[in-house]
Amino acid sequence: MEIQEIKQRLSIETVLKHYGLQANRNHMLKCPFHEEKEPSLKVYPNTNTFNCFGCKANGDTIEFIQLKEKCNKHEALKKATELINTIEATAHQDQAPPEPISRNGKIELLTKLFGYFRGAINNSKPSRNYITQTRRLELFLEIGYNPSWRGNVFRAISEL
Repeated sequence: MEIQEIKQRLSIETVLKHYGLQANRNHMLKCPFHEEKEPSLKVYPNTNTFNCFGCKANGDTIEFIQLKEKCNKHEALKKATELINTIEATAHQDQAPPEPISRNGKIELLTKLFGYFRGAINNSKPSRNYITQTRRLELFLEIGYNPSWRGNVFRAISEL
């Protein structure tokens, strides 16, 4: 893994969390590199960097690991790679494959969706007029209307 790729894949927040540290809402925390009473280390999530206004420690995720572990850059890169691999392995384990929907579940879902589409005809005067007057169809036919093909359908599904 290239150094640039490691820096892109490993956020400063992830590194902090790994060491049991968390910045406050202003992205400040007590510097782990020197004794202090008030937070003086500022984290910059957009650039994945940090700067301590007390001890002047600063750098990116690799340099944070280097300072925290008291190691050289090569060892810090190895630790960063291990951290990335651990995080990705854990993420894959946490994602259980979705259970397949049973035939009855599919029928129930489609029935509810059609109920939504059928109700949308009655809630939309233009669609009702188009069906009954323009196309000369009866409302007892098994037809429906989707007023917004994307948003409303997804909202209807999530409400099921």
